[in-house]
Amino acid sequence: MDNELEVLASELPIFNDKHDYKYLSEIAGKGNYIQVAWHKKDHEYLALYGTQAIKLPQIDNSVDFIEQQEVNHGKQS
Repeated sequence: MDNELEVLASELPIFNDKHDYKYLSEIAGKGNYIQVAWHKKDHEYLALYGTQAIKLPQIDNSVDFIEQQEVNHGKQS
């Protein structure tokens, strides 16, 4: 796939090597494969398929807000 933005927005991992995963042409018609990653090859991205999803690390995006206390620097209001 030439559209890098679409690849990055897919949230699937991007590999520089194919590993043990398959290209669509290698699994066509087998039915038990799902897309699990992208393979960056030269200047394009190729879909990689496997039988199980890749477990991605979970990132805690929650943010704790701490209320800032007013500090009186010797000034009287």
